[in-house]
Amino acid sequence: MQPWDALICTSSAGRAVVQALIEDRQQQLLARTGGDAQRLRGQQPQLPVIPLPLEVAQLQAALPSRGAARQALGLPADAAVVLWLGRLSLLTKLDPWPAYALLQRLAGRLGRPLVLIECGPDDSPQQGHHFEQLRQLCPAVRFLRLGGEQPVEESTKHQALAAADLGLFLVDNPQETFGLAVVEAMAAGLPCVASNWDGYRDLLRPGVDGFLIDSRWAAGAETASGVLGWQQFTGLSSFPQTAGALAQLVQLDLGAAEAALEALLADAKLRRAMGAAAKQRALQLFDAPVVMGHYQKLFAELRAIRAAAPAEARDPQPLPMALDPLRLFAGFASQPPREADPSGISDPPDAVRAFRQSLWQQVLAAAPEDQRPSLLAQLRAKHHQP
Repeated sequence: MQPWDALICTSSAGRAVVQALIEDRQQQLLARTGGDAQRLRGQQPQLPVIPLPLEVAQLQAALPSRGAARQALGLPADAAVVLWLGRLSLLTKLDPWPAYALLQRLAGRLGRPLVLIECGPDDSPQQGHHFEQLRQLCPAVRFLRLGGEQPVEESTKHQALAAADLGLFLVDNPQETFGLAVVEAMAAGLPCVASNWDGYRDLLRPGVDGFLIDSRWAAGAETASGVLGWQQFTGLSSFPQTAGALAQLVQLDLGAAEAALEALLADAKLRRAMGAAAKQRALQLFDAPVVMGHYQKLFAELRAIRAAAPAEARDPQPLPMALDPLRLFAGFASQPPREADPSGISDPPDAVRAFRQSLWQQVLAAAPEDQRPSLLAQLRAKHHQP
């Protein structure tokens, strides 16, 4: 890697993870080799933060009116409607029980119906069944499930966004890095209550667009962390299983979350002000043309860095052996390559050629155009009968 290379991160939290991994690897290399620390650290890539894009104007234009959306979804006009948007996964998104429990408490003193729209697919039927068991423990909350075992239509998502009073995103999982669903809710003019976790803190301004709820790792989590990581690395545990286990070690300030929800649901003026700020922020920061501008600016900066580098630093380098199978497996063959005379090579039977056609096309597409005829001759030579 060179200073004119870049690994684009979608959030500050994601960037911190990548930077920590690079620095840890650098320390390992320096400890083993006693190399030049300044040179090693000078060859790491740029790590710019560029958010994921959203077609904000397109989404906003597709939203129905709140009244029409609630009517279509069968929701009372006076209900307090909270929205979760995204997959429901205990392993790779969030544990929903803390949110369910606080909504159950809040519903008892709200004075009007409280609805939680859950818009998105379940990870598995088993998890879907478990979540339904949890909902039964919260009889004061009306749950409206959109999706579940089936994908959600865009029109249904737009209805959910238009019908809601606010978005609730108490995510606790290390799998999450950015939070595109939060941006969608913001673009729809919804204030959001979200965990102060991962990329969410790049999206919401506390007290302006919504509320960020503090998060912490459980005391003693570090005693299990290394073993959990090793189990995933070696394949003893899948990534979803490991991520889900780690998420059980993440704690959110549920008292603050409950207070934030209550404040927003009790104050329509506050909801409107925060929703308008969120809508404007989504348009200014996350709209696709804005994000593309960041990419174009980055490309220009990288070109300038490369142009200013010494000529020898810009000399092409061979691919790492791990990415060049022929170099890696050169010793497998007993003889060096030799050119084939196309005129003396017979075509293989049609059945042989037809079944291998996709493999041949893959090989030829990987080669420079001027090398393809001779390479095709070599592919035919494999099946030539002398």
